[in-house]
Amino acid sequence: MTRSPLLPITAAFAAGVGAAPHVYLRAPEQLLVLSLLILAAGLLLRFGYNSYGMVCCWLGFFICGAFLAAQEHSYLPPDHLDRLARRGVIQLDEPVQLAGWAQTPTTRQPGHETFDLQLSSVRQAGRDYRAQGVVRVYYYPNTKRPPSLNIRYGSRLALSLRGLRRPR
Repeated sequence: MTRSPLLPITAAFAAGVGAAPHVYLRAPEQLLVLSLLILAAGLLLRFGYNSYGMVCCWLGFFICGAFLAAQEHSYLPPDHLDRLARRGVIQLDEPVQLAGWAQTPTTRQPGHETFDLQLSSVRQAGRDYRAQGVVRVYYYPNTKRPPSLNIRYGSRLALSLRGLRRPR
C-alpha cells in the first residue's frame, strides 16, 4: 500500500461517484454521515485500530464522491420539466403536449426508435408553461402508424404524449 497510497482513496471516491444515483441521502444527511465517519476514524486511529480507522476514512471518501456527483446534478432551473412535475404544476401521468426541437436524430433499434426532444414549452389542461429539459421519446410503430418517424436534428416539433416518466 505504500507504493500507491492514493489508490484506495481514489477508488473509494470513484465508487461514490458511480454509486451516487443509488445513494438517496439529502445534503444534511450526507454531511451528518460524513461527520460521524470522520469522528469514528479519528477515534479508531487514535486508539490503535488502524484497519478499522482506514475503512472509516475510505467510507468517508465514498460519501464525498457520492455527495459531489449528486450536487453536480441537483441544480435545475425553475422552469425545468422535473421541477414543474415535483411542484405539481405538471402531472406526468396525464396527457401533455410538448413543444421543442429534436436534440438528436431518430435512432432505430429493434422494434422501436428514439429521439431526444429539447423542450421549449409544455401544455397541459389548457395551460401553457415555458419549460426546459430533455425528453427521450420512444416510438413503437404498428400497422396503424408510419413505420418510421425519420426525425432530423434541429426539427421543430409539437407532440401530444402520455405516460411521461422521470429518468432513472
